[in-house]
Amino acid sequence: MSITPRRPAPVEPPARRLCRPWWAALLTLAPVVLGCGRGPQLSTEDQAAIEALKPYSAVYKLDSNGRVIDLKLEGKRVPLQTLDDVRQLTELRQLSLYGAPLTDDCLAKIKGLPRLQGLGLGDTPITDQALTHLERMPSLRWLWLSKKGKVTAERVEQLKKAVPGLTVYLQ
Repeated sequence: MSITPRRPAPVEPPARRLCRPWWAALLTLAPVVLGCGRGPQLSTEDQAAIEALKPYSAVYKLDSNGRVIDLKLEGKRVPLQTLDDVRQLTELRQLSLYGAPLTDDCLAKIKGLPRLQGLGLGDTPITDQALTHLERMPSLRWLWLSKKGKVTAERVEQLKKAVPGLTVYLQ
């Protein structure tokens, strides 16, 4: 009787790995390294103003040209001189100062914003006198005021007549 050696089981070739070549990873990183694929960068026109607002944790939104169009300084102490920096944001369309301890004179600082459409003044201590400054803002379309504030309904109606198309929300 002869012994025949066992044949080894057939070995299958290794499975072909589906991996990308080393240079494909570089292509993936290219938009990050080159600055492509990110949103717009802050414009040079608005950089100084945003730098001045950093201590107040300002939250802002940019348009496609890198200009600030939306700014929130909510619940922060906003001194009068800080609103001078806000006034430099000439493309600003929305401004929220909710809960800020503003004075009536503070609104005089922002009346020169040519494109401001929405202004949030909820939970602020402004009075009827502050609304006088808003009458000189023809682009203003939406205004949020506090119900518990010192602004009267009669004065709000006068403001609506002075600024056509203005909608006032009482919070």
